[in-house]
Amino acid sequence: MNFYKGDNSFKDANKQVFVLLTHNAHFFLNARPYRWQPGDKKVSCFTLTKENSTTAIQKITAPTDDIKTGYEALWHELHFAYNNDRPMSMLNILRRIIDSFADFNCTDSLDVLTTKNVFAGIDCRIAAALKKSADVYSHGIYEPDSSADNFTREQIIKFARWYFDEVGGIKHFQRL
Repeated sequence: MNFYKGDNSFKDANKQVFVLLTHNAHFFLNARPYRWQPGDKKVSCFTLTKENSTTAIQKITAPTDDIKTGYEALWHELHFAYNNDRPMSMLNILRRIIDSFADFNCTDSLDVLTTKNVFAGIDCRIAAALKKSADVYSHGIYEPDSSADNFTREQIIKFARWYFDEVGGIKHFQRL
């Protein structure tokens, strides 16, 4: 199978063009040629984005242009919340990151770590707040005077570093 290479080769009747249209980021990322990287001269990938009444076509030439998975987007949101000093937002985002990481990597979730009581040297109240955010805070506005909003962004990041180190996923934390 030949791919469009960004030149006029598509005019040649013997050349083939492969077009893949999908709304699924994981499928898109896995359907590309195996070793493709943004800026590849042999294979071109594009994104189509709805802008008002038109569709913008953008060639992916750098990693920042590439489509992100939901997991990568969560890390981006956590970084944004950290930089803007929004600890309550950080709790819910971090809970979603940890849930995704634990499910995908078949490692200990917050529930399991809480029952193992392995929080040596770490503020275990953050684990309880993250668990509560899974059960309560992400479903509506409840208990606004709860202690969960008493954590600083630094305390939450310290807990995140500890969690990912504890479960062998420190490289995931280092994205931040």
